[in-house]
Amino acid sequence: MVLAEKYHPKWDALSYAGRLLIARDVYQVLGLDFKTPVRFIVCWTPGGLMKGGTAQALRMANDLYIPVLNLGKENDHVRILQWMTLGLDFLEDISYNLFSTGK
Repeated sequence: MVLAEKYHPKWDALSYAGRLLIARDVYQVLGLDFKTPVRFIVCWTPGGLMKGGTAQALRMANDLYIPVLNLGKENDHVRILQWMTLGLDFLEDISYNLFSTGK
């Protein structure tokens, strides 16, 4: 709950049940031991923005330098397709464009 409070901008406005729901994001990002961060996060938010409950995990990821691939962003779709179809590691700087015409 302490970590969840650190990353939520309106913690005091949440009900106890709301706080519990938000607190589960800590486990999703840092694991059950709070010491095993995920390698990356794949999510979807409207327009690729920090919105809704997902924003809690995204705030944590940003603070902890965990890469986020947001399907709400067009460029991230390309990176995910490269990873899934070509085996390219999206965590590295990739100059290859899946949709390139080769020119």
